Amino acid sequence: MTSTGHILIAYDGSADSRAAITSIAELFPGADVVVLYARQPLESVAAHLEGHPALGELKNLDAATHDASTQIAADGAKYAADAGLAAEPRVSSTMTTASEAIVAVADDLDASLIVIGSRGRRGLPATLLGSTSANVLHHTRRPTLVIPSGEVAKAVELPPNGDRSDADRDRSSEHTKEVTPMTRLTPLTPDTAQGAARELLGDLVERHGTVGAMVRTMAHSPAVLGGYLQLTRAMKRTKLRREISERISLAVQQHQGCDLCLAAHTDAARGLGISDDEIAASREGRSADPKVSAMVTYGLQVHIAPQTISDEQIEELRSFGYTDREITDVVGIVALNVLTGAFNLVAGLYPAPAAT
Repeated sequence: MTSTGHILIAYDGSADSRAAITSIAELFPGADVVVLYARQPLESVAAHLEGHPALGELKNLDAATHDASTQIAADGAKYAADAGLAAEPRVSSTMTTASEAIVAVADDLDASLIVIGSRGRRGLPATLLGSTSANVLHHTRRPTLVIPSGEVAKAVELPPNGDRSDADRDRSSEHTKEVTPMTRLTPLTPDTAQGAARELLGDLVERHGTVGAMVRTMAHSPAVLGGYLQLTRAMKRTKLRREISERISLAVQQHQGCDLCLAAHTDAARGLGISDDEIAASREGRSADPKVSAMVTYGLQVHIAPQTISDEQIEELRSFGYTDREITDVVGIVALNVLTGAFNLVAGLYPAPAAT
């Protein structure tokens, strides 16, 4: 198994990622492993702030997160070495999602196996997300081993006699084919929702026919669902061109790590005629068009480090012809993306696998 390449272990410092290391040590004693921590740098913003007073503060913040990431990877490698593995740490610092970083590093190493804990911790850097294991499975051709968390393993333990009912075996077979874990929160319907959420969902179904999984899952909290719907309606009245707001959404969701949001905004951007090259640039917080780039960079900065925005930067946006209303609208657009992205990650919602 390990003679042609390293085993790549995705690590984020959580108990589940340490359990994955322990499992590999038991399965492949003494194996060569690379312990990977994926982070998203702030470089894409810094690259567009030359000359701004905020640049130094942003670079210091990026350096601090890099140092913390390096320490997490080193801690993981030490944990692996203590378990008897020949381990080396690695930090991925590219503007990609965690799953994309894992696949890219695995290809770079020609890894013989990718190992992922099924549940990882989330933080400001691109740590392992709830959907990461599924997305790696969907995008790599390399052997991939997903180590379930203790909670998941306990939930699927065999009964004392070691047998399962026919129904259990059928369900297990279906889940194996789908390689899609259950969401953490169950999407509701107008029949299962309670109170104000039932009314909101019922009205949406009546008007639109169908309601997406995110909205149905938000129905667990009438306050969250109501707030999301109100903010969504408000942001439809912004003066900022949608070609720019979609680019900002791509930049924010790239940094936040919401694959479901990225898929939706990528489709929307393509529908507006935005090229794939510009979509890729937007995910990095930039554009080939200096005017567009200035606003996308500003939007990403509002998300990552709003305290670094300077008077000079606002004046630059005005010099490109943006109004104070448009500059203010960006804060609302970012807030909406933070709400949807964070909720999808908490709920465990991610894109369905592509049809083959």
